[in-house]
Amino acid sequence: MKHAFFLAYQYLLSTKLRFVILVVCTAIALSLPINTLIAVSVLSEKLVERGESTPVLVGKKGNEFALTMNALYFRGKVKDVIDMGVYQEMSDTYEGTSVPLYIAHSASQTPIVGTNIDYLEARSLSLKDGRLFIGLGEVLVGAQSAIDFNLQVGDNIRSDLQNLYNIAGSYPMTLSVVGILEPAGTADDNVVFADLKTVWALDGLLHGHDEVNASNALNGQSDSENLEATAAIFMFTELTDQNRDGFHLHGSEGDMPLSSVALFPTNQQEQDLLLGRMALSEVLQAVQPVEVIDDILGIVLKLQQGLYLYYAMLILSTGSFYGLVLHLSLQLRAEEMTLIRRIGGSKQVLRNLLFAEIALVSMVSVFITLLFSLAFYSGLHVAMRYLVA
Repeated sequence: MKHAFFLAYQYLLSTKLRFVILVVCTAIALSLPINTLIAVSVLSEKLVERGESTPVLVGKKGNEFALTMNALYFRGKVKDVIDMGVYQEMSDTYEGTSVPLYIAHSASQTPIVGTNIDYLEARSLSLKDGRLFIGLGEVLVGAQSAIDFNLQVGDNIRSDLQNLYNIAGSYPMTLSVVGILEPAGTADDNVVFADLKTVWALDGLLHGHDEVNASNALNGQSDSENLEATAAIFMFTELTDQNRDGFHLHGSEGDMPLSSVALFPTNQQEQDLLLGRMALSEVLQAVQPVEVIDDILGIVLKLQQGLYLYYAMLILSTGSFYGLVLHLSLQLRAEEMTLIRRIGGSKQVLRNLLFAEIALVSMVSVFITLLFSLAFYSGLHVAMRYLVA
């Protein structure tokens, strides 16, 4: 076999183009199913990890997929919101950590997550630079968002306009960056965090008014005792140190909107009690994100099973192509084979030559496949920061 491998090696060197074509085709046929398995495995691991880190989500009855995607990955908006009173009740009823979430706004298409500092502790997020938000209009920026927009502590960002025709509120506001978070490798790296009052201000539910005087009154009479104005026209459109204290809520804080409440029970018994109680509610639902993610992965796995047939056909076609190339090669090498037999080479020697040639092509193809799969695996881990965000 040693001599057979030597002769096969020399032959492959003399037909480089044929050798490269065989290796590339074989490597592609092997790489597709392997890399699909890698992608599904890594994606499943990341999704399940994120779901397990959030035991329960409470929101309005409806689409549990939308609720989960909004709370865990900050994608989309929750159609029906709950009120702050739900969070207050959860905080008073259960010993575990309750975290309010309101995700309905963005800055340069980056989600603004309205929450409190309990969220940072629950997600084990830490500061890289700056401090936590403590005032209206202050935000923390995720690690990747800070890199993407070249943001530093002390910079300002502007919220996106949500409704061009809403004169009663929802104006774009300038927000102050007071902190940058350490990289977490999760969807939290790609968002902006603010306290709830800040996002309510973006809704127009918390706002301030300019002082009405003769210069901005509707009747415009400087000598009039009664000046006419509308609150909508004279709302503050900028948040500054001078007018920050002038912002106020229109309504009770308990009636302010939330997308959901994330709960982190202290033990399984408390979680079961919560789920049982929510199951009886006609208005609210309690969702276990890990179960929702399992349902999503179930759909992905069904699609993957369908792909297996495609991959089997691809490998079969590659094998057939490989066999055709070998057959044509033997036809072209008929004189060479005849010469080997005339100088004493047996049929076993010819079989050894063919086996050595196939083995060399296969080994090089497998080696290239492994290199490509390792590179794909490493690159996928980096890309997952964007894929799950």
